[in-house]
Amino acid sequence: MKHYFGGIGVQLIYTINKNSLSVKYNCDFENCSEKNVYERKLSELESGKFISKIESLKPDTLNNEYINKHVLDGHNTEIYFGKLIETKKSKVIIKNMNLSVLDSMIKYVDELIPEKKFRLKTFGEE
Repeated sequence: MKHYFGGIGVQLIYTINKNSLSVKYNCDFENCSEKNVYERKLSELESGKFISKIESLKPDTLNNEYINKHVLDGHNTEIYFGKLIETKKSKVIIKNMNLSVLDSMIKYVDELIPEKKFRLKTFGEE
């Protein structure tokens, strides 16, 4: 998952696989480069629960894009589906809107990250 906060020029990249979760930080500013800011191992129970959250999304039924065209710059999210589940969908793009079907997955990822500053944020959330 990539979250880009346009107003402040910050990007957080969440990588979740069968064994681990990591958060990388990048920004739009000069001399800014991607760096790993958080990482942890996932237990079998945690990764199994995450996989079931992704499967419950039914990725193949999601649109490729959900875009609020009334907001020019803001909060953009790209979700890439890898090899954890069977799907024909490679990614979903969400720009400046909330997608309620993702709430359960986002809340679960937040539970896995104790540091609030690295948690996922949805559009309109501070």
